[in-house]
Amino acid sequence: MPWLPDKDVPIADSHLHVQISSGGFSSNVLTDVILFFQNGVVVREGIITAPRNCYATIPAAHLAALPHNYGRWQDNKATGEVLIRWQEGSPWTLKRQGDRLSLGGKMLLKFRPLDGVKLDGTFVHRSLVGTNIPLVLRRDGTFETSGLMEEMVCEPPDRRPTLSGSGTYEIRKWTLILRFASGKVTLLPFSVLSEEDLQTINKFSLRSAYDFVRAR
Repeated sequence: MPWLPDKDVPIADSHLHVQISSGGFSSNVLTDVILFFQNGVVVREGIITAPRNCYATIPAAHLAALPHNYGRWQDNKATGEVLIRWQEGSPWTLKRQGDRLSLGGKMLLKFRPLDGVKLDGTFVHRSLVGTNIPLVLRRDGTFETSGLMEEMVCEPPDRRPTLSGSGTYEIRKWTLILRFASGKVTLLPFSVLSEEDLQTINKFSLRSAYDFVRAR
């Protein structure tokens, strides 16, 4: 699985930073998810409504140099502040307020982790041409699918993803990882609405654009 990091570094905390910029007769909403890795690395990823990238592929260990959207974070428990020194751009000083963080007096939104979530049911996406695409996810960690769409996955461009078959799955870092019985692995950006009960998920999205609804 060369597109997954050799060493997985858990995420300690995750928040959404929403910024509204106005110009003329229009305004733009810029949303970044801020991922705090346990080893002191922090990553900023732009999103629209939900992740379109597979965050399980983000490398956070053994970095000789930090990419432009990376930084280092330190938690000062004595002052209740979190300092981020970004590789590019000005540093941030965030204030802790319970389990929330604020920047310049503005509260960040919590970004709910989904690690370890297990689903139970047959979920169906209805494509624009009216075709039903089923994905069976079970609580025992097994899955079956008769054919996903290539547009749903976040595989490297130099390889064709496996889209049909069965095997085992896990959800880690907002990424649905399908491990097929053939040995192939397919990665899909996974998101659920904040009002969904994680114990009984009835609807989820892949790549923030393809909704799957529980059929049974």
